[in-house]
Amino acid sequence: MGNASEMDLTIMLNLDTVRGSRTPAEQERFRVALEAVIGEHLRECATCGNPGGGVYHKVRVDYDPDELLCAAAERAGIDMRSRELPVKTYMIFRDGEVIVSEGYGAPYEALWPVRVPHG
Repeated sequence: MGNASEMDLTIMLNLDTVRGSRTPAEQERFRVALEAVIGEHLRECATCGNPGGGVYHKVRVDYDPDELLCAAAERAGIDMRSRELPVKTYMIFRDGEVIVSEGYGAPYEALWPVRVPHG
């Protein structure tokens, strides 16, 4: 993920959808915690991903946030409510890019050119 501060994870996760229900301080705590949680995940799981080849990492909201989003919310002291983040949103970190699909069956769009560290 390179220098996580280079990426605005608030925008990447479309947290604009929760601005009405979260204070700026809560949003910032969540952003900082998410940055840390994703960074830890990338360091711990440098070879996770597609068994057929190619390393990738994902953060997702099916109907509820995944374990990385929940861990970040817990670390930030935020009680993450179900359906608070955009449902059926998937963000994949691959070497050289971040792609996002927001909504059921939505196509993936490149969101950020980024270099994922291995190891």
